[in-house]
Amino acid sequence: MYFNWDELERMTGEFNRTPQEDFDGFTPEEMHAILYDPFGASCPIHINTSIDVQWLETSPMYNLIRHLLDLLRQEGELSLTKIGNLRRNVVRELYKEQYLPQEDIESGITKLSSENDWKALRSAKLALEFSGIVRKYREKLVPVKKRDSLLDPENSVDMFIRFFRVFTTEFNWAYNDRYPSETAGQEGFLYLLYLLRNYGKTERDLSFYSGRYFQAFPDLQIPERDQYGPYSKSEQVIRTRFFRRFTEWFGFSTMRRTGEAEHYLLQRIKIKHTAFLRELIHLRNS
Repeated sequence: MYFNWDELERMTGEFNRTPQEDFDGFTPEEMHAILYDPFGASCPIHINTSIDVQWLETSPMYNLIRHLLDLLRQEGELSLTKIGNLRRNVVRELYKEQYLPQEDIESGITKLSSENDWKALRSAKLALEFSGIVRKYREKLVPVKKRDSLLDPENSVDMFIRFFRVFTTEFNWAYNDRYPSETAGQEGFLYLLYLLRNYGKTERDLSFYSGRYFQAFPDLQIPERDQYGPYSKSEQVIRTRFFRRFTEWFGFSTMRRTGEAEHYLLQRIKIKHTAFLRELIHLRNS
């Protein structure tokens, strides 16, 4: 039996260049770039690396790392504990600015005694280290010499873009939770950001975004054994990992809880995008 490999290759190429409903109109080729080269020229979603610093100043995460880097720039180094954490006085100075208050700390359930108690700061410090902007040396946090210019306020945009890239592609978001999936919510983060950018002008329920995300990536769903609250375990991952600890931290979204239940896990979530996100990402050819 003769098999026409040229015809198979033609059909495969045609499919890869055909917009797919499950990908919100992107082609398989475009989705491959979104997944594996989100900052590359072939990606159809463009990240504005020349954004005005005024937009960064609306970002809680930017303000947190800017404050930390300003302390480091002024002092030249920051003393660390024997296990490599920031000193308590620095942690408390940063927290009192309320850039990213944490519910259990605000309520008194958790006492803020180290950076490990404050997920946003712990994540920010690790991502700064991964980015090569700072490093630990002899129980001190010091600038990396070849990138010490990134500590200067006039280079804040370059610093933030480098941090953003590392936070999304190298820092493991699952570090902050115990969900069984290591990758859900972070894999395809740029596609989810696009969905938020494209549909988030008006409030939409969390299930709108999680539904479209898992329609594109069904293999990332968590097999259900039980459900606590209005959302499935897979939807809870998107809420916590992508929205609460990424888009809210960075100032890309606002979230409003609805319902009478006191515990947030029992409440529904309505989400909108911010002007900052509209300025940061858009379709490359739009």
